[in-house]
Order: sequence, then C-alpha cells, then structure tokens
Amino acid sequence: MQNPFGSGDLYIGDLFCSILKVEKEYWKEHKELKNELDEVIRTYEEARKTLEEHISKYRSDHL
Repeated sequence: MQNPFGSGDLYIGDLFCSILKVEKEYWKEHKELKNELDEVIRTYEEARKTLEEHISKYRSDHL
C-alpha cells in the first residue's frame, strides 16, 4: 500500500479502513501481508504525530 490515504469510491482513506476490517484469520494465513500492513500503520502513526504537532503549532500561532 503506497498511499494509505488514497481513496476508493467513498472517502479519503476508505481503502485503508477496509483493510483494517479484514478478519484476524486472514492475517494469520498471510503473515507477510500482515507485516506490510503493520509497517504502513507504523508509518501512518509517525506521520500523524508529526502532523498533529505542526497543526497545533500553526493554530496557536495563527488563531
């Protein structure tokens, strides 16, 4: 997954949300894909933290 925020037909990130709803049994059988998903999640969480910090600073400086 190159862009977890890519959109399908519904909203930005809908494909990522759909993947996160896949049943546990699937991931047990596809450990390599689970590892890739775990890395995408880690990358997202790091980006989210950085973005939230920048957004907070922006808002405190400009509001």
